[in-house]
Amino acid sequence: MATVKQTTTKSGQIVYDVAVKDGAGHRIMKRWKPKPGISQKNADRQAWAFADKLERDFKEGKVQNRAEKKAAEEAEARILSVRKYADEIYLPQLAIHAAPTSVDGYKRACRLTIYPAIGDIKITDVTHQQINSMLQEYQASGKAISSVIKLYTVTQGIFKAAFRDEVITINPMDRVQRPKARKDEIKNSGPEYMTLDLVKDLCSALRKEVEQAEAMPDHAVNERADAKHTEKEIAVRDARQWRLFFLVLIYTGIRRGEAVALQWQDIDFEAKTVRIQRGLEYTKEKGVYETTPKSSRIRDISLTPELIELLKAQKKAQASAGILTPWIFNSADTADHLFPTSPTKYFTTFCERNQLPHLWPHLCRHTWATLTYEQTGDILAVSKVLGHADPAVTLRVYSHTSEEAKKKAVDAFAAAIGG
Repeated sequence: MATVKQTTTKSGQIVYDVAVKDGAGHRIMKRWKPKPGISQKNADRQAWAFADKLERDFKEGKVQNRAEKKAAEEAEARILSVRKYADEIYLPQLAIHAAPTSVDGYKRACRLTIYPAIGDIKITDVTHQQINSMLQEYQASGKAISSVIKLYTVTQGIFKAAFRDEVITINPMDRVQRPKARKDEIKNSGPEYMTLDLVKDLCSALRKEVEQAEAMPDHAVNERADAKHTEKEIAVRDARQWRLFFLVLIYTGIRRGEAVALQWQDIDFEAKTVRIQRGLEYTKEKGVYETTPKSSRIRDISLTPELIELLKAQKKAQASAGILTPWIFNSADTADHLFPTSPTKYFTTFCERNQLPHLWPHLCRHTWATLTYEQTGDILAVSKVLGHADPAVTLRVYSHTSEEAKKKAVDAFAAAIGG
């Protein structure tokens, strides 16, 4: 019900104070001013018309009283931007269960790409067109499809979490298509695994570098004032250690961080096995830190006689140099472990020196999985050695089919049907 009360302001102007209520008893007041020169009768009639419209609008929720308006403004102020939601809610939640290296990658994607594109937009206002535009511009800048998909995955994670947290009622990512490689995009990320010939070339190059170090003149000395060993001694130990390190990767399929974290207590020389029970990783925020193996699976892996002999030689070399360390692979003539990223840097320069294609440590894992599965056909055994919880992961991620295996499959099918 509406009430209309005529009153006069201090300046002498006639105005009408209009009050209306909705069905729930909520009340709103508005002041209506008639136009100058209008008759009293018309002013009264128009004031009541204003009151009737105000009452209808109030009941339909088209206007708000002071309390409702304040509550709406406060609710609007609480809506976070994409940047604030990710920094204050999503990324801290992610850090609880995800590996620090993964969280670091998500933060980098946010800082470098997502925030500049949509970071300051309220998360409730982001549209799928804006996200599509961000992904398209990123891909058009020359990024590999794997990098574009990673950006898509990070963005998907943010908005999926916001929808789950009821921060948004509609997820714009539902209308964003997963990026695809351009038809003209050339895949140049390097091989998915090493062929047997490439593995042989790599092993030969590792052996050659040991021989070159051993051929250095005995009078070569280290010019550092605090050096305890000659330049030749250090070079020989380094070359032998790097050879052992990459042979361990190639013959066991373990991860780079797991190899860096190996300790002498993990080796059973009698059983000829190595126990994988920890890893070492590095991020800028945390520095170097110890982790458990992925899937939290401690596993024992058999070692070849060659690896056993090389490990014994490594232990003897450390003792001869006076290096007392629990780590199998020590860093730069010290008792400390290798820095987690050092193998990748070394492998890059090593490949350049030996005219090998660009290779990286994790490629050894792909190679072991692919060639072992190709030779045995036992995906369950391969999965257990790799430390996967699900053999399907092994098939999907690591078992890249070689050209020879493809040919065998085609030939087998042709033979089966008599072709």
